[in-house]
Amino acid sequence: MTVLPGKSACYRCLFHRPPPSTPVQGLLGVVPGVIGTIQAAEAIKYLVHVGELLTDRLFTFDALLIASHIVQVKRNKQCPLCGEHPLIKQVEDNPFMGS
Repeated sequence: MTVLPGKSACYRCLFHRPPPSTPVQGLLGVVPGVIGTIQAAEAIKYLVHVGELLTDRLFTFDALLIASHIVQVKRNKQCPLCGEHPLIKQVEDNPFMGS
């Protein structure tokens, strides 16, 4: 998902709170490389103004099945981070950060 501040949905629009603690199962070793390459392509597209960015769309990748999906998302006008009246303006304002 490519986030353009003030223009597209952010991660907080999609995931309202952090996931519950779960045991770490690790990553399939190549996944960071695959996703990193996709992120690099998004950055290049943004910088040179070509192609269609992944704004308001979440790209998911399943390395075990070698399958991907794109899910449409919408910017949440009540989002505490990017909504019309944001409550989170700095890290300290985030209720899920800190001690």
